[in-house]
Parts: sequence; C-alpha cells; structure tokens
Amino acid sequence: MPTLLILLTVRVLWTPRISHFLVALFLVIVIVMMMERLLHTEYSFENHHLKIMRGRFSRPLTIHVGDITNAKVVTHRFLPVRYILIKYGRGKTIGVQPVNEQGFLQEIKKRQNEEE
Repeated sequence: MPTLLILLTVRVLWTPRISHFLVALFLVIVIVMMMERLLHTEYSFENHHLKIMRGRFSRPLTIHVGDITNAKVVTHRFLPVRYILIKYGRGKTIGVQPVNEQGFLQEIKKRQNEEE
C-alpha cells in the first residue's frame, strides 16, 4: 500500500500544477502517518494491563487484562493479512499484529490466570 501511494505521489508531482501539488502534499502526509504507525507500534504488558502504542502521533491505549473476553488469530480469506482480534469491555474490539502471535496469546492467558 505505501508503495502504491509513493508511486501515485510521484505521478501527481510530475505535472507542475498547484492542484496537483496539494494532492501530492496530502499523499505525503498520509504516507508519513502510515510509516510512522507501521514502524513505531509497540505492545507491552505492565502488571495486569496491555499497553498499545501506535506510533508517536497517537495516544496509547491501555486495556486491563481482566477485561479481555476473547483473543484469537484472524486471517483474511482473500488478502495475506493476519492479526489477533482482541475483544474487551462492552463490545469493544481491536486488532493487533505482534511478531510472536502465540507468545502474545500465552502472555494474555498467563496474566489473566494470575489475576484470578
């Protein structure tokens, strides 16, 4: 996806019009935000909380491990996308993509068992 946006940005900048420049500027901002989120997403466990940091431009999300009702690996039927879907609280969901999926799920279960 970022590659397509970069190519589109170069194509838009190829013609010297101010409207094209504004579109290209918008695309550059989108690319920077995507890359920031991709490179600086972190997941950490602190006591009985899961802390999710999605880049420097967004606020961290903290989820109490006891509030997690379900966590499972989800794969998309047509796209090569794989992530862990976490259900917590009252109908809230979030998708995370840790490097070690099984270790991440085991850590959630371990911390939930410690809390009981």
